[in-house]
Amino acid sequence: MRLTVHIGTTKTGSTSIQAFLRANRAALLHRGILVPESLGESHHLRAVLSSLPFGASPDLARHARIQTEADLQAYRAETMQAYAEELRKVPEAAEILITSEHLHSRLEESESIRSFRDLFCPDGAQTRIIVYVRPQLDHAGSLYSTMLRHGFSGTLDDFLKSRSAARFRPYFDLEAVLARWSAVFGEHSLEVRPYKGLPPADKGGVVADFCDLLGIDPNAADLLRPADTNSSINPQGQELLRQYNSAMQNRQDPQPVLDAWIAEHSPGLAQADVLQQIMEAPGLTDAARRARLVRWVETHCSGKGAEAGLAQAQAFQARFAAGNAAVIARHFPDHPEYLEPRWPRA
Repeated sequence: MRLTVHIGTTKTGSTSIQAFLRANRAALLHRGILVPESLGESHHLRAVLSSLPFGASPDLARHARIQTEADLQAYRAETMQAYAEELRKVPEAAEILITSEHLHSRLEESESIRSFRDLFCPDGAQTRIIVYVRPQLDHAGSLYSTMLRHGFSGTLDDFLKSRSAARFRPYFDLEAVLARWSAVFGEHSLEVRPYKGLPPADKGGVVADFCDLLGIDPNAADLLRPADTNSSINPQGQELLRQYNSAMQNRQDPQPVLDAWIAEHSPGLAQADVLQQIMEAPGLTDAARRARLVRWVETHCSGKGAEAGLAQAQAFQARFAAGNAAVIARHFPDHPEYLEPRWPRA
């Protein structure tokens, strides 16, 4: 039996991969590949939380209603029982596939990775760890849109400055991420894939590449291809969200922000009407109103996001130059461009 573990990294198409796996769970099992439902319907959050010590990632723990050490122990035991039972029911499966970008973003200590191995790797299973990597500046630029969706109110330069703090280094440092996983599973187990080297979107993108690793044809007649998610947001949409978030954080009426944005960018009347309806809808919580605004922005303001100032971008990327050089030398020495970011225009 083989265990394939897809750990992200974040902002490298994980959601698209997971949507494909979820939509084709039965067809994949017919091919001998088990995508466990016991660990999560889409991404395997139960595997992540079960591997962490109590007190780590409190936001994820709240989502799972884990409030005490006893809650975590019960959650872990329930997860392991369900996982073992699922594996027992499909002895014909030749491969188990576990996927969660939080395996990258939350398992920042080797002890947590060892815990994951001990809990979820069947005895004797051949294990491979699939890791998609991209330049840190590009990663951060994509993450900026995600943070705006959740209430961040600073500029992209502000965001890069905040993510330059030492506590964020384990998240962005690709050499360290790979070292942590290879220390537990062995370097031979790593399958490092360059995000910049993927097929173009019209050729299947990250899903096509992932299917190639699984040895399956993504265009097979019995496989579904869900629409890609997590669309990028253009600078105008980002600025609308940023100003809206700022108004809400300062307990100001966001309506003037909306009016000024409509006046400057002149969307069609129907679009403006929808924006007004979002703002005027009664009974919505702040989070629900923002979620509606985000959906509108994703629909009407898709495209490449804002660029940071060149000096700030260079300073942020320079922090990872030595580690990236080691990753390139080890995993794709003929393609140093794979970790060369999309630099902003001067």
